[in-house]
Amino acid sequence: MKNRYNSFGRHQKKAIFLSAMTVAATLQLTSCAEHSDISDMPPLYEDTTASVSDVVLTESTVQTGNTVQTESSASDGEQPSESADGDAAAPEITEQIVTLTESEIPFDIQYIYDEDLYDDERIVLREGENGYTVLTYRVFYENGTETGRELISRVTKAPVSQEILVGTRPSVTESTETVTGETVTFGVRYEYDAALEAGKTYVRTYGIDGYTESVYRITYYKGEEISRERISSVTHAPVDQVIVIGTNENVYYMPFLDAAHGGYNYSVTQDFHSGHRGIDFGVWYGDPIVAVKSGKVIAAYDEGYFSTDNILWTYGTYVVVEHADGMRSYYAHLKSRTVSVGDTVSGGQIIGYSGNTGRTNPEPTAAKPYAGTHLHFEIRVKQNGVYVTTDPKAYLPYWN
Repeated sequence: MKNRYNSFGRHQKKAIFLSAMTVAATLQLTSCAEHSDISDMPPLYEDTTASVSDVVLTESTVQTGNTVQTESSASDGEQPSESADGDAAAPEITEQIVTLTESEIPFDIQYIYDEDLYDDERIVLREGENGYTVLTYRVFYENGTETGRELISRVTKAPVSQEILVGTRPSVTESTETVTGETVTFGVRYEYDAALEAGKTYVRTYGIDGYTESVYRITYYKGEEISRERISSVTHAPVDQVIVIGTNENVYYMPFLDAAHGGYNYSVTQDFHSGHRGIDFGVWYGDPIVAVKSGKVIAAYDEGYFSTDNILWTYGTYVVVEHADGMRSYYAHLKSRTVSVGDTVSGGQIIGYSGNTGRTNPEPTAAKPYAGTHLHFEIRVKQNGVYVTTDPKAYLPYWN
């Protein structure tokens, strides 16, 4: 019986050994046929102890689908190692699930522009993440040496773009500024004009202060000045003011604003003669009446001051100016006057406005309130201590 049992055991072990070798060969051929594209991957050396993802295939191992079942052919709990007649032990076959990460995909950068931020400001809104591919293999080993592998799954994770907020507002700006300094006060010069009435003055040239004008280039960083550079400087010399002083003692104006001074050249309505000791000019009602020469007001009366038994009432409202050469000028029949006794006037200065007060011909009426309007003008010179009337045409510029 013992020999018969032993003989049966050798045949059984040999059959199981051949079966295991067939399974191992099949796995290796399948792996090589289907995954020849990854044959250059490095071998994986792991613990060959059987586990959930690492199963030892012995001569009694049977694999069905994803389920591995293992049976032992040895009795009394012993694993056969070698047959009695010297046959080699069955090879040790294992498998393992391996996960590899490969094919890294770099992330890109997306810029978001913000005009409220300066151009040197960057804010990372989201960190970027590289993408990658995860490969899962079932790797087979025979006595610790890889014999094949099977691709189980391929999962690709897309990269996550990095988002950066970028400012567009210029952080560095420039401007120019003009600065005036080193002011030099202008001087005053006087010039004399023999054609101008004595005592009269006018400004021929207005004075201008001298100064230095500098232009600076100013650099700002985020609105704060950080540098200032002078790029040009010009010095302007002062300009003297020129004042003209008249020296002519015999300059006369017409007693009204003539055309040369912005008025009209009025005609004579009654000339000087023995019965009329002055000249009447047909000026319009309310036109300005001016002094014919500089002097001092010695008389200024309004209509009604004198009674009709005094010849002076005939002048109505009138003004008398005494001049430096002893001559006096009279302005009668005024609507109103602008000067009073004691005032100093210059030639061409307004002393009143024309009208028809006093005795005029024709006399004004309610229907014709402006009738008789004219200027009665006289010049009186002192002779033997007495002022006598003289023909105004000898003095007025209209005739000279």
